[in-house]
Amino acid sequence: MACPYFEPRASVMDSRWGTPARLPLGDAHVGVCRSPLNGPREMDNFDLRGFDLCNMGYARGRCRSFPEDAAADAVRFSVSHDDARLVRIQFIMEREHTPLEHGVLEYAIESGTFPGGGPETLVHRQARMFAESYLRRKAIA
Repeated sequence: MACPYFEPRASVMDSRWGTPARLPLGDAHVGVCRSPLNGPREMDNFDLRGFDLCNMGYARGRCRSFPEDAAADAVRFSVSHDDARLVRIQFIMEREHTPLEHGVLEYAIESGTFPGGGPETLVHRQARMFAESYLRRKAIA
């Protein structure tokens, strides 16, 4: 359940995170905070608390950059279909662990894109990192 304002840029393998499979996007990530309270802010050298708030979501009341009036606290992802061409990813926007909004994104494996959609959103960027982590783990298994 990543923070809805977190734009992941790169995965980070860090022993402080324990079992990476338990992380919402599959791996820990560094990236950019896109909160409207502080504008884009690089998160490349933030501490473990920053990793927790951005990667794990539910930062309302815990992160100075999280808007108190934000609709969603977190974004949850799961794979609902997987074949040789695409991975279908279900996403759920949550507030206080309650679903607010949901949808499906289809990730084209060969191109690494979400064909047929409108402009790319933070949910798309998070879903891409989730899909890449999922496919990497699947190849190892």
